[in-house]
Amino acid sequence: TMAEAAGLIELFLDKVQSGVPMYSELHSATVCLQRGMRACRHRRAYVQIAANEYELALEPVRLPEFVGELVGGTGMQVQVPTCVLLLDTTLCSLVLDNAISNAFRHGTGPASAVHLAVTTTPTGDGRRRLCFALTNQVSPTKPVLTKDFVARAWNGTHGTHGRQAPAHSPMSNGIGLQQAFLSAH
Repeated sequence: TMAEAAGLIELFLDKVQSGVPMYSELHSATVCLQRGMRACRHRRAYVQIAANEYELALEPVRLPEFVGELVGGTGMQVQVPTCVLLLDTTLCSLVLDNAISNAFRHGTGPASAVHLAVTTTPTGDGRRRLCFALTNQVSPTKPVLTKDFVARAWNGTHGTHGRQAPAHSPMSNGIGLQQAFLSAH
């Protein structure tokens, strides 16, 4: 399985020094395998969310490690506080993976032009609000993101001339945004 392959590569990398030939390639392969396993979890979650059967699963998460796994291999800039929080890692990564993918797909410039800043603020009831702010360098060849576009994506009518987009179609325009919004909701 992908998990076994990633584990074996990680065990090998733990035994060798980082200057060994092929070290960075094997590390990149591990990152790709982990991303593939996360995508499998996301597909399963999408099906459960669409069927209204998804159950929230909060678990203690070290925020820097969680974010590090999400951005692994991208070269983007990251600013993350050191803390442990209760998160549903599947839902959070589902939304953030889509946002990171879109930042690279619709932006321009080097990977270092994409920046993720994570902040936490107290809510007053002993809890903390978590904010993920993802920015990129705007591509002059792409349309400007407007409030209307976001509202239409939220409603599932982006690119459909007012008709409801088929949520089951992998080719529907804006499907990633629709799924991310459904997950966040």
